Amino acid sequence: MMKDKKHLTLEGVLQIIELAYFMNKDTSLRSDSTKEVLMNNLELNHGTLPIVPKIKLPESKLPGPINLEFIRGQVDGDGSFNVSFRSNRRRIGVNFTVVHELSSLSVLNELVEFFECGSVYTLSSAAARFQVQTVDEMLTKIAQNCTCF
Repeated sequence: MMKDKKHLTLEGVLQIIELAYFMNKDTSLRSDSTKEVLMNNLELNHGTLPIVPKIKLPESKLPGPINLEFIRGQVDGDGSFNVSFRSNRRRIGVNFTVVHELSSLSVLNELVEFFECGSVYTLSSAAARFQVQTVDEMLTKIAQNCTCF
């Protein structure tokens, strides 16, 4: 929208605000009250605001079973691999996680099925995490199945 210079119009600004308050609404610090403050300030400066249609969540279904390209996208966007060295016990810790909002819980459960390991945990922030924490599972299940990383 900014490339098309829509942010320079009042309608464009309103659309951007609507998008910002639509995205990650369960895990964001944005609230209806902060949106109302923004809208009130715009109304004070510009008068009556044009009506911008509410954004509706599109229905999305995976086109079929997940594949390595899909998983690569999940890890690039919302995942991480970590290795830690615990000096007090001379141990190495590993952690592979992918985090999503609760609305995408089914995707995380698909990862458990695909890799045949890991667990899904619900977080207090209206999100959920797929997690693998053992070196054995990381080497035999994750690395073996994903030469793409």
